[in-house]
Amino acid sequence: MILMHIQFSGSMADEKDVEIIWEYHQAIRAFFVEKTDMMLWTFPFLRFLPVEVGRKYRRTVQAKEELLKRFFQPNKDTYEAGRERGLVDFLLKIQSEERNDGDIQCLTDARIMAMIQDVLFGGIGSVLYSILSILLLLVHHHDCVEGIYQEIVNVVGLNRYTSLQDRPAMPYTEAVILETLRYITHIPISAFHCAMEDIEVEGYTIPKEAAVMINIWTIHHDAAIWGDPWVFRPKRFLDNNGGLLPPEHALRQSLVTFGAGPRRCVGEELARSRIFLYLTSLVQKFDLLPPEEGTGISDDPRTFLPGPVLRPPAYNMRAVAREN
Repeated sequence: MILMHIQFSGSMADEKDVEIIWEYHQAIRAFFVEKTDMMLWTFPFLRFLPVEVGRKYRRTVQAKEELLKRFFQPNKDTYEAGRERGLVDFLLKIQSEERNDGDIQCLTDARIMAMIQDVLFGGIGSVLYSILSILLLLVHHHDCVEGIYQEIVNVVGLNRYTSLQDRPAMPYTEAVILETLRYITHIPISAFHCAMEDIEVEGYTIPKEAAVMINIWTIHHDAAIWGDPWVFRPKRFLDNNGGLLPPEHALRQSLVTFGAGPRRCVGEELARSRIFLYLTSLVQKFDLLPPEEGTGISDDPRTFLPGPVLRPPAYNMRAVAREN
């Protein structure tokens, strides 16, 4: 969360900032469950009443207001052209350029605030559960731990931490991350999109202005695409020479964790870079092993806990310091 704060505002986070971000995450997580969503769509007046769904709604609204009060308004009030401090300032810069060009303004204050919420939700919720899932998978597939560790030794060594500049030279680690995103599919259903015109898809007509949701879970577990979709196999994303498959490869094109096209998730690079840095920093220093007692829990995503972001149940594991 501290890294995300720096990327947004260019300043270090204090204890209050962390509380605001975490409260937003907890409120969103409690709010976006099937029961709450269905009740509020059917009976919208419940948000004003002293009942459970109403309290969840009001908590979420308050958390969002506190978040935007901290991340958006202070940056907007102190923004100076040419002195961009973080993501919010760069968005304000684009907004200013649009205004000066006299074109229709697309990047309004409301859209900047929506992007802040999207990136924080994705950067905390999805990254948190992605890391928990990847650690669980590595406990079940220790050969992957060793594969990542050997790549770290060969590319980075043991005297410094990995950086984002190391990613292109670490295809196996990237393949493990991509396979985790496919196998687990933390966001099973995409966000709503709207058809801008009538369109034909495999004989079906999608009318203009129809709401469209993509079943990402089905795509990522389609045997016709992956062959063995319920097998965790990172090497499916590597070519015969051990290099990472290029983005235009059919399998990479079928990996739609963050959507596709101009409306893909704006937090994709933030999420993937955080996962890479956390994973490599951990594996460099620790061996990841099952608990000493018991067998732990299944790594099958069909047994995970439902919600806006699929997540594994609580589990135990061991992180044993390496003797470097």
